[in-house]
Amino acid sequence: MTVNVVSPGYVETDMTAAIRDRLQKESREESGGTQKENAKYSKPEEIAIAIVDLCEQTSAHVNGEEITLDSGIFLS
Repeated sequence: MTVNVVSPGYVETDMTAAIRDRLQKESREESGGTQKENAKYSKPEEIAIAIVDLCEQTSAHVNGEEITLDSGIFLS
């Protein structure tokens, strides 16, 4: 049995749009409007590509892995 985990960060959806807008506004306010937005929200299609790749025969030897797809948004 193969067990892997896909851990996406923020995903660009209608539901997360308000969160993204609020975080961007707070970031601009804290930096005096000079900080650029570095975080990239993943698209659902990008998450699906990673999942499909893990299901392919070429990934048969990948086991017990956590695949983090957050574009580095949670790096400090």
